[in-house]
Amino acid sequence: MKGDKIIIPVASGKGGVGKSMLVSNLGIALAARGYRTTVVDLDLGGSNLHTCLGLPNRYPGVGDFLKGDGASQRLSQYLLQTPWNNLSFLPGDGRTPFMANIPARQRKQLLDQLGQLPGEIILLDLGAGSALNTLGFFGMVHRGLLVTSFETPAIMNLLSFLKNFSYWIITVVAQHDDAVYQKLTQAFRATMEMNPVTVNTLLREVEQLNPQMARTIKERLQQYTPRIVFNMGDRVEDLQVTEQITRAMQHGLSLSPEYFGFIRYDGAVRRSMVEERALTACAPTSSAALDVDRLAERLSKFWQRSIPESAAMLQRSTETMLQS
Repeated sequence: MKGDKIIIPVASGKGGVGKSMLVSNLGIALAARGYRTTVVDLDLGGSNLHTCLGLPNRYPGVGDFLKGDGASQRLSQYLLQTPWNNLSFLPGDGRTPFMANIPARQRKQLLDQLGQLPGEIILLDLGAGSALNTLGFFGMVHRGLLVTSFETPAIMNLLSFLKNFSYWIITVVAQHDDAVYQKLTQAFRATMEMNPVTVNTLLREVEQLNPQMARTIKERLQQYTPRIVFNMGDRVEDLQVTEQITRAMQHGLSLSPEYFGFIRYDGAVRRSMVEERALTACAPTSSAALDVDRLAERLSKFWQRSIPESAAMLQRSTETMLQS
């Protein structure tokens, strides 16, 4: 990984599963290993990553960048050096109304600038749910982290996120053919009384109209491997839910997830949030902190990404966001 820029978007199907806690402490753990790391709060409209880092909410960040003229300013000028060596922080915007619904022009601004941020590892704390902004930023690279707890609503929203992500990829490719795009639009508008829409049924619809496009969509879907991290686990037996997730994805999606991490439930996490301090600062030997550290170790070994590929992905994501 040394010398390469690794961009890791971190998403979740729903709020409350510990996504921001993971991003902040994972950033600290990676920085402690000597990687120049930047954590970015892209949960626009609901930014709270500063709390997980124990920092005050008084610094300008992504929101101020988007409200500027965009010509002369750089996203990197809003970076803050944290109390931890090698760790920088880019604040978001939780105060400006409607910031979560930025238009395509501003999405392009962010995409252009994110790849230019300094450092070896850039962690993106995305908004919870399946908004267009979140899906687009998650699609910047082929392997993003997806955080969930073991509660049934969290698992259901995880599957919903992956389903919408698949639909997003299909739509991005299909918009270059008007007939295919209209067919997909009609399918998305189908009510629950009609036949359920799945990725496989959509692919069959596309194949009837444009076989080459169907092949392109399948290839694009196969390139993505979301890496799932389970948080707040009480016991290893909880991981049996992976069988349910795998079956659901094999039945209705064309994505292949990778089960990448397991973080145990730990009361120290709640204490750190109440005290507005990073978990690794107030309870460095807690079970959750040690699990995050193991995840950082795994990332440093297995997250393969080269600068040319990242640049190509960023360029394609920029074009995609504009078209969307």
